[in-house]
Amino acid sequence: AFGLFDSFNEEEAALVKFLEVIKQFEEKGNNNLKDFLEYAEESDDDDTWNLEKSSGEDAVTIMTVHKAKGLGFPVVIALLYDSRPKTNNLAITTEEDGVRLIRSKKDWSESSALLGKIYDEDSTKRKVDELNKLYVTLTRAREEMYVLSVKSKYGNEPSAFLPEDGFTIGSPMEREQREEQKELEANLLHHPSQGLKQAVNVENIRLEDTTRGEIIHAVLSNIEYVDVHLDAIITRSLEGVRQRSFQINERDAAARQIKEFLAVREVNTFFTPAPGRKILTEQEIVGANGQLHRADRLIIDTDSVLVLDFKTGAEKESYIKQVQNYMMLVRQLFVEKKIEGALAYVDMKCVRRVA
Repeated sequence: AFGLFDSFNEEEAALVKFLEVIKQFEEKGNNNLKDFLEYAEESDDDDTWNLEKSSGEDAVTIMTVHKAKGLGFPVVIALLYDSRPKTNNLAITTEEDGVRLIRSKKDWSESSALLGKIYDEDSTKRKVDELNKLYVTLTRAREEMYVLSVKSKYGNEPSAFLPEDGFTIGSPMEREQREEQKELEANLLHHPSQGLKQAVNVENIRLEDTTRGEIIHAVLSNIEYVDVHLDAIITRSLEGVRQRSFQINERDAAARQIKEFLAVREVNTFFTPAPGRKILTEQEIVGANGQLHRADRLIIDTDSVLVLDFKTGAEKESYIKQVQNYMMLVRQLFVEKKIEGALAYVDMKCVRRVA
C-alpha cells in the first residue's frame, strides 16, 4: 500500500528483516498491532533484529572474540577491558571410593596443601584460557592492528599480559595489491499490488466470538492426548497464548468449554493414543499454486490419516469444502494411506464426518 520497497530501495535489507520478525511473531499465535508493538519494545534478543551483512560489503563488523575465531580482517581495533579474574571455587577430584566436590578459596588454599593445589590448578587453567582469548584477539588482523586497553581498579587482566611500556608503532607493511572481486548483484523486483484479495463468502462476526475462537484453537493445538495432565496443559496454554489480549473470565470460560468438549466420546477418540499413531497440530501445507494452508490437527495412523478441523459457532457449507481441500492436499503427501476428514464443533459438542 505504501510502496516502501520503491520509496526506500536502499533499505531493502531492513524491510525484509522487518517482515521476517513479523512472521516469527505471528507463528507464536499473535496477529495484532498492539501486541507486536509491545513485543518490539520488550524484545532483548539482538539476533531478532540484527541484519546479516554481506561478506563483501564495505562496513565495520562488531563481534566478540569468541565469534571472531577463525576469521581475518584487513584492519582490527581490539577493545580490552580489565576486570577481576573469574575463579571457579568448585573442583571435582577422583578418589578410590568415588568422586568428591571440593570448594576452595584463596584464603583457604594458604592453610591446606590440597586446597592450595586445587586453587593453583584452577588459576593456571584460567590464565591459559585468558591467554588463548588474547591470542585470538591479536591474530585477527592482516594489515593493521590497534589495541585499546581500558584499565580498572578491580583487576588487571588482560592488560597484565601486555608489555608494560606499551607498544611501538611500527612501519606500515607493503600492502599486496590484489584485484578486487566484484560481487554480482541480482536486481530486486517489487511488483505493485492492490493488496490481498478478500476471500469469498466473507461475513462479519462479533469480536467476542473471534477472541473465543482464537483461545480455543490455541489451547487445542497444544493438546496431543487427553491424560491426567490435561488441566496443567490447558492452564499453561492459556497463560502463554496472547495473555495480554484476553480477560481472565474469557480464559476461564474457554477452559471449561474445552474440557466439556474433550469429554464427548466421539471427540475423545481423536485425543486417545494408539499404536503407531502420530499427531501433527497446526500443520502447514503448501498447495501446488504456492498457497499456504494450515490444518488444525492431522491424526496419522499406520494405514490412514484423519484431517480434523475445529470450529466454533454454527455449521457452514464452506467448512466442509475447506476440509475437503485439506484432504486433497494431504492425499498427495500420504499416497498409500486412506485419507479421512472430520469437523469438530466445539460449541455444539459434536463431530461431522467429511467425505
